[in-house]
Amino acid sequence: MRGLDYKWIEALDAIVEQKSFDKAAEHLYISQSAVSQRVKQLEKWLAQPVLVREQPPRPTAVGKKLLGLYRRVRLLEQELVPELAADLGDKRYRFLSRRTQIV
Repeated sequence: MRGLDYKWIEALDAIVEQKSFDKAAEHLYISQSAVSQRVKQLEKWLAQPVLVREQPPRPTAVGKKLLGLYRRVRLLEQELVPELAADLGDKRYRFLSRRTQIV
């Protein structure tokens, strides 16, 4: 079985934060179909829904847990990048800092 893909949770987070699939797609620079597919893959992997599809979409209890953990991981990544900068040098730091921006 394939492992958990953080892009799936990133899509869930964008939907909840942007309050729509279309705006989440714009925010992530992907199609609305790709956003929907990522959420479907996440739900398939978990074998349960993570999103209540109403206006605006909202996370289920499981979705809320995933989002809480995802957001904490992202904050930890933001703390880690400056610490790595000293070891990796300025050029590498700029690359890492772009990759770890909170969505």
